[in-house]
Amino acid sequence: MLTEIENELMTQVGPGTPGGDLHRRYWQPFAVAQTVDAAQVVPVRLLGEDLVAYRAKSGEYGLVQQRCPHRSAPMKDGWVDEDGIRCQYHGWYFNAEGRCLAQPYDDLNGSGTFKDRVEITAYPVQKLGGLLWAYMGPQPAPLLPRWETFVEDGSVREIGWTILSCNWMQIAENTMDPVHVEWTHMNQTIELAKRRGEPPPVETRRHLKVDFAPFKYGVYKRRLMEGDPIDSPDFTVGHPLIFPSTLALKHEFQLRVPIDDVTTLHFWYRTTPAGSGEATDRVDLKEIPFKTNENSTLLEKILQQDFAVWVGQGPITPRHLEVLGKSDRGIVMFRTMLRKAIDDVQAGRDPIGVIRDVEENTPWIPLHFEGGLSPHQKRFAPIGGGAVS
Repeated sequence: MLTEIENELMTQVGPGTPGGDLHRRYWQPFAVAQTVDAAQVVPVRLLGEDLVAYRAKSGEYGLVQQRCPHRSAPMKDGWVDEDGIRCQYHGWYFNAEGRCLAQPYDDLNGSGTFKDRVEITAYPVQKLGGLLWAYMGPQPAPLLPRWETFVEDGSVREIGWTILSCNWMQIAENTMDPVHVEWTHMNQTIELAKRRGEPPPVETRRHLKVDFAPFKYGVYKRRLMEGDPIDSPDFTVGHPLIFPSTLALKHEFQLRVPIDDVTTLHFWYRTTPAGSGEATDRVDLKEIPFKTNENSTLLEKILQQDFAVWVGQGPITPRHLEVLGKSDRGIVMFRTMLRKAIDDVQAGRDPIGVIRDVEENTPWIPLHFEGGLSPHQKRFAPIGGGAVS
């Protein structure tokens, strides 16, 4: 259980808040690159800030404040030029660093200096794995992590997305909750089939044991279920939460990006080997619906079952009202890690998982280490030992 004050500290993501300062130490995926390529200018809300993403004619991506500093016209209605974006109101022209390149009327003869004193908020953008990532924190920026799923060659990428009306933290905490699989997914699916008079489409299995192990970039969640051997990878290795909020599987990531305190952008990212003659730079994009056109909650698929639980807790889970049990050790571990990371940032230190060493930033598949751990994979082994094979 958290106090209301602690809950507020951990869930806030806006500028100037301790939680917001933490999230600004990590690169945040905010859009699929091909959507910005097609539209050229796209409104973005990220970590409580209203922004505009664009791709200049030069090919450079930018992410700048939504409001033009001249007369507050919306930059989302502007257009791109060779080196940046122009406001549609009076043509003020800004590059990806936020510098004003031109103020057409005030600089008729090209000798004006007023533009040199005008800047807008701008954030660095990188493209990786078909996604656009922004860094909104202080310089120098850390490295954008090159997890293998995002950089592997010969793959087709499938990116699903949805916007959920809830805080990022209740989604991240779901990753630290192994037992929900037994009930939210297995037993609920069986119950729904029973109501329709259909045979069970899945077989339920009980959790025999759960465990959690911190590692350099987050926490491993482990489960041992009925029928699984004791050396099952789900228990000996587990599923990592890459701090603060990404669930990583072998060729699948779930990325939970805070839009603001009560809204989260959820990316479901998967790669599959490209077939013969299939383009390997292809990105298949699809919106994942939460409800039907009749506004009924979809409960037949795993992701929507999760969505219903996350959103059903309310915009921000009232953690001062909860009663935690034995299976919630991972939740407690995650909250302890989150509070320490916030404190580290407030003290001027890098939080967990920030990468600044180029040699450290090499591709990694986080699950199913086969044939033991290589020296590189040992970086991702749980801290303090534990059964990893």
